[in-house]
Amino acid sequence: MSAIGASIGFFFTSISALVTMKRDQDGTPRLKIMATLGAIFATIFVILQLVPIPGLSGVHFCKESYLMLVVWIVIGIVFFLKQRKYFWAN
Repeated sequence: MSAIGASIGFFFTSISALVTMKRDQDGTPRLKIMATLGAIFATIFVILQLVPIPGLSGVHFCKESYLMLVVWIVIGIVFFLKQRKYFWAN
């Protein structure tokens, strides 16, 4: 579960870097390439963990991990719905 969280965090960090560079009209081509590659690799790692691929045993989640992922998502949605007025207030 921590690996999927790290992959999602790295994905959002890479996408945030791309959005910030576009908004501020800043950033070198090398930095843009690195941020794009970071988002691509993070997506690949999430897919490898969530989608069972024949021949890659031990890479994807077991049933209990999928259950905990659903619980984690539900808790996140509940937290977001309870706090959303603070997100858009500023």
